[in-house]
Amino acid sequence: MDERRTVGDPTERYLWIGLAVVVVLAAGGAAWKKHRDNKKHHPRRHHAVATVPSVAAKLPEPKVAPPSELALEIWVKSPDDLAQKVLPRLLPPGTPKALATFTMMMKNGMPPDHQKDIDDLDFGKPLAIAIFDAGRFVSAATVRDPVNAKKTVEAYAQAEGALREHSDALAVDMFKGAKTGRYLTLIGQQVFLGSDRAAVEAAAPRLKAGWPIASTQAHDVVARAPRTWVAGPFAQWAEQSWLAWVTPQLGGQTTGPAKALFDEIAQAAKATWPGAEDVDMILDVGDQSAVATATLRAQPGSAFAKFLAEYPTRSPDALLEAPRDALGGIALRFPAAWLETARRFMTTPPPGTEIPADLKAKTEAAFGQLGRVLEGEVLLTSVADPPQSGGAGASLMRFKVRDDEGAKKATKELIAFMVGGPPGTPPPPIAPITIEGGAGEAMEIDIPVQPGTPPLPKAGIAWVVRSGYLYVARGSSPRLRVLRFASTASEDKVATDGDIKARVGKLPRNVALALFMAPFRADTPLPAALQAPPLAQAITLAVAPTPEGVTVTGAFDLDLTVEMVKPMLMAPQQLPPGAMPPDAASGMPPGAPPPGAAPKLPPGMAPGIPLPMPGKPQAPATPKSPPGAAAPPVAPPPGGYVLPLPKRPKDD
Repeated sequence: MDERRTVGDPTERYLWIGLAVVVVLAAGGAAWKKHRDNKKHHPRRHHAVATVPSVAAKLPEPKVAPPSELALEIWVKSPDDLAQKVLPRLLPPGTPKALATFTMMMKNGMPPDHQKDIDDLDFGKPLAIAIFDAGRFVSAATVRDPVNAKKTVEAYAQAEGALREHSDALAVDMFKGAKTGRYLTLIGQQVFLGSDRAAVEAAAPRLKAGWPIASTQAHDVVARAPRTWVAGPFAQWAEQSWLAWVTPQLGGQTTGPAKALFDEIAQAAKATWPGAEDVDMILDVGDQSAVATATLRAQPGSAFAKFLAEYPTRSPDALLEAPRDALGGIALRFPAAWLETARRFMTTPPPGTEIPADLKAKTEAAFGQLGRVLEGEVLLTSVADPPQSGGAGASLMRFKVRDDEGAKKATKELIAFMVGGPPGTPPPPIAPITIEGGAGEAMEIDIPVQPGTPPLPKAGIAWVVRSGYLYVARGSSPRLRVLRFASTASEDKVATDGDIKARVGKLPRNVALALFMAPFRADTPLPAALQAPPLAQAITLAVAPTPEGVTVTGAFDLDLTVEMVKPMLMAPQQLPPGAMPPDAASGMPPGAPPPGAAPKLPPGMAPGIPLPMPGKPQAPATPKSPPGAAAPPVAPPPGGYVLPLPKRPKDD
């Protein structure tokens, strides 16, 4: 076996998979947290995340104890009011406002003779949903007139052939659906629909007692989850998601060093969870933005509390050091032990791969040398290319390093190890980079011009070490990207965007993870690519651990959030010709990967932006216009490829 590796082989694939896994672990290791129920808190005017409140404060809740199997309890103060703020952004322009209500959503698709029954429900009043283990549920909606509602329930049950059963526990009659097996009943001002009789009988006292609190709650949505949810359904969901991701990475194998490493991580995560207690969540939606906060409390002295107390944090201001044309950014802090896990990911061979001892030693040395100089602080971001260039954009990473010279040596040797070709082949074109106070290298490859298409920007990878940081750019025009990323000029940074700077400034000051997404700002090429005006909106998120628990707070401008979510909600399912209908149980087409599984890539292809192989032509990426929009003009860049940015007034 050849000792030198080429770009896109399994060794490189595990580098990027390893980095991605570390990011996932960081986000998953810091779980959910809550917001204080403050009377002075105004629920309608949110444009950024506020200061994190005390974990000790709890939302008011019913004095009736939650059922032992309750996983999640959700209260929506006014479904119609909430829908009026969100639905107009999802429905076609010009849709009458009267149609943009939760009531109309419930009627949609129902037989006409049953649509009138919905009018007995008052979706301007609280709606409750209780979710139990194993997917069991109970919903409780407010009725307008209990007398009329009782007649409607009985008439509906009779028309559907439902069976009447008396509940001694609730002292009411219940109706069991002949086809669905679900239970329907009316208690006071609420009509209950549940997956089974036991669930309704267990949840109804709690939901009945919670109605007066929900009718005066300060937030649009309040959710609670007792400890059983964290230790039960959530832990099971996390484990299943992990297995769904692991299985395709292992190629179905159940033994080997990669499997052992995955099992070790899963076991460590399981050992950390004991001590995680109840969860509180709130959501407030205004006319233009929404704020969500979740609190996961930790039992004092528990393994989870110790994990949170030792987790390193820092200011989120690192986000402001992303390039000015960044589509978004994630700033992370990793514990030292996680860096060792990442190094092991990078050096653990894929299942079924036989690696000679000398090559394994070189792999360990190349990755281990870099791992020893990293400190755990990471900034991840991405940039897009102007539409006329046809470029694929680039992913950018910045790592805090212990010493510049050690980082230069380690990165240089690692890149040389990764991109080397078979013996006797010319080395890839690697050129040195020299900047004030730093140095690095760039490997750029010319993309062969295809007939009838403009020239594409160079593609490859570039890195620079400067002032305690390692900067890496991977994708199109990496040399230009990394120089701008490592620049000390303030005009090259996203901090020049006053709106983003203000939003980041309002994030909690000590966080394990901070995020912003603003892909349609004037400084990015996407508005021009979509032939749409810039959208000066953003999504921000912060994860703040303390020994008492962990808080996740997010601010979401609605227009941007809907633009990003709408394609997932509205796009029809695409099946290949001749494919069978989706499986009724799973909702997935036959042969589709399980939810959360990584998509299968062609052999030798790394996840993310593909990096062309030396000497191998690659088809150009053709920008696609959104449906109904004319294709953006395509013309060869005059005078060579550049990264144009709009000029700003000096006082910006």
